[in-house]
Amino acid sequence: MVVEDKTETHDRVRTLLTPMGYDVKGFTEPEPALEELEQTKETPYVLVISGYAMSEMKGDALLTKAREASPDTFRILIAEAAYIDTMVSAINTARIHSCLTHPFDDQDLVNQVEQCSLGFKAAMKMKTLKQTIQRQNRQLFQIASNYKKKQAADLAQVNAREKEIRVLESKLKSGQHSESTEKVPELDDIIDAKEIQFTAPGFGLEFQKMKSQVKTILETALFNQGMEPRALSYQDVIFRALQERQYPELVRKLIPPIRMLINQSHNAGTDLFGLNFKRYMDAHFQVSFSDDKAKAFINILRKNPDIMSVTCIKYYLHWYNISYGIAPDDKIQDWLDQGLKSDDKKPPEKPQPFVVAHGLDPILPVNGEIRYHFATDFLHAGKVNEDGSINFKDRGDIPFVKANTFLASKVIAETGKPGIDVTGREIPVQEPVDRTFEAGAGAVTSEDGKKIHATVDGQPHLDALGKVSVFPELKINGDLGFETGDVIFDGNVVVNGTVKSGFKVKGASLTAQEVEGAEIDLTGDLNVSMGIVDAKLVNVRGTVQAKFIHNSKIGAFGDLIVQREIVDSQIRLSGACVNTNGTIINSEISANMGIEAGNIGTDTSGASKLTVGKDEHTLNLVAGIDAQIRRNMEAGSRMTAEIADLEKEDQELHGTIANHATVQDRAQLELKSIRESMADLKASGNMAAFQKVKQAAEQLEEDARNAEEDISRGFERQDTIAGDITRNKERIVRLERQNAEKEKEKKQLLEYTDTKTPKPEVKAGKTIRSGTRVLGPNTTMLIQENQSRCRVVEIARKSDESGGILFHEMQITNYPV
Repeated sequence: MVVEDKTETHDRVRTLLTPMGYDVKGFTEPEPALEELEQTKETPYVLVISGYAMSEMKGDALLTKAREASPDTFRILIAEAAYIDTMVSAINTARIHSCLTHPFDDQDLVNQVEQCSLGFKAAMKMKTLKQTIQRQNRQLFQIASNYKKKQAADLAQVNAREKEIRVLESKLKSGQHSESTEKVPELDDIIDAKEIQFTAPGFGLEFQKMKSQVKTILETALFNQGMEPRALSYQDVIFRALQERQYPELVRKLIPPIRMLINQSHNAGTDLFGLNFKRYMDAHFQVSFSDDKAKAFINILRKNPDIMSVTCIKYYLHWYNISYGIAPDDKIQDWLDQGLKSDDKKPPEKPQPFVVAHGLDPILPVNGEIRYHFATDFLHAGKVNEDGSINFKDRGDIPFVKANTFLASKVIAETGKPGIDVTGREIPVQEPVDRTFEAGAGAVTSEDGKKIHATVDGQPHLDALGKVSVFPELKINGDLGFETGDVIFDGNVVVNGTVKSGFKVKGASLTAQEVEGAEIDLTGDLNVSMGIVDAKLVNVRGTVQAKFIHNSKIGAFGDLIVQREIVDSQIRLSGACVNTNGTIINSEISANMGIEAGNIGTDTSGASKLTVGKDEHTLNLVAGIDAQIRRNMEAGSRMTAEIADLEKEDQELHGTIANHATVQDRAQLELKSIRESMADLKASGNMAAFQKVKQAAEQLEEDARNAEEDISRGFERQDTIAGDITRNKERIVRLERQNAEKEKEKKQLLEYTDTKTPKPEVKAGKTIRSGTRVLGPNTTMLIQENQSRCRVVEIARKSDESGGILFHEMQITNYPV
């Protein structure tokens, strides 16, 4: 296979190698070649020869993908001598087997091809031998597995019988000792003794009364002793109940505070253990919380010495689920004492609440931040003349950096730490906002990921997706057309003429006098001295600047700056459309940051459709990425299902092969016995019996051969299944890798659009014609009459008549003359 966009290379290689018996197939584009390698992986190509300086894809990148698509195929790279460093890198990344430099000698090419051919054949023989050994190993392993399975089955049968014996013995033993002399108390005796009503509500009431009262009394008493109750499992409780008396000292210590607690409740005139207690306390105290419940406050509304105690306050806090970070007892007591001493006749104007509980405050996250050390908004392609054209000779101060220059730094985002509120619940914190920090061409990221430095001399550049690059400059004196061909350059392209129709420019930024029907794909800015005409595909991550635009389709992350007219064009911008002194005629323009024009529409032209305050450019790109991710996921799901079916078939084959191996083994054993008897029959002269036994032996031999053939076919099918599973898994990995890259690109797009505050407005410095349709994020307006010097903007307001519901409307405001 020869992959080179120059057909003369194909012809030369075919002329040299065809007489030697090689079948040579040529490709001028990389994608069809890679698809061919993927489809022919079962019978791979011997060799792939690729040129380096191809327009669609560099040779080293192609050979890297070729190695992934067809690992067994050998690889040769042909490049100019100037790319010697690239060839060395390709040996490591693409693992190529040979290199040739232009101009190369015919005999050198033939020698390299023959060496690669010999190496390919040797590798294939080794692979075949390895597969044969693996198949034989599997066959031996399967035979051994059959014996192990039989042994395991016998052992399982013995164990089952032993288990039956043990069960029978257990039943016999239980039958001999089934009587018990221990008397168990009846439920009726317990109910009569406690005088409990024999109904469901009676049981529930008794249980709740016992549970809540005993639990509350014990918890409160333990609280006063500086202790906390410990939960026990049901089994632990039963075990402890069977032991001797537990904790006698603790019981003696708890009896006085329990008695005091009950007396205190009685003196306060309320039930400390019921809902009435909370209502009573609410009349005397007020509990409030901070917004995140990290703090709880309490105020005294009415003084009552009987309930102004630490015990009552703590139990009162439990009704509000306050259990974490409660203030120490001495602090609470000091606050209560101050409240009792205060003069009721002179209450404070603003009583200060007491912080009765303070949880753990959360630690807020730190968002990531990027600091750039070069001018990121440089747009000077040249000085703009009064007529809107660009003077390329006067380009102002162009940013320029040397290799190793420090370009940007990043403040790494720091994750916050959740807090704990006074109820013991976690106070969540948001994830920090991180920003894309990536080095592009001509730049490198430090090992710690916090700095970017230049690796070459050139112009620093920041694209819309946050990638920092350093670009050299390519100058073309004259037009970009048949003499130059397409230009794919990792840098800034300056064309002192016209980019002709049918040609493509892909690079960082482009400066040209005019663009006629060309395809433009840039990571930076597009600056055109005259106009953009009949351009069907212009994708720009930066800003577009031109004198006029006719019949073109443009998408850009930055602004569109036009001096004169925009006619019959479709434009989507993440930035603004600035056409202050020009005219918009019969065009569809979507600009997230608003549209400004002199005139919109004419008396004879069709109406324009203007969308503002909505980033349709980014949304369309995100929708395309989502669609690609869905397609990849669906393809991955299909491959996963295929793998499951193949694995199921492989398992079934294991059983089939095992059965055939059993047949083969049985036939061999019977053959051995028959052959021994055949010799005796022949010696005895009993030929009739001899012939009968001989026929049986022949039948057994045929059965053994058939079993062997079935086993071989099974192993061959297993090899095919293993290959199909491996290929599907490799495809799934590639799809997952593609989806990861797409998710990263989507994140960068959304991150970029989040930095822009939408501006849903259209400004007309002169006239906006009737029929113009203005679309905002939430509403639309059709201009019914011509309007002069006006501003159309979407506003949001609340209606008093509709109960304060938020609604949106378009509003026209005229400027004073």
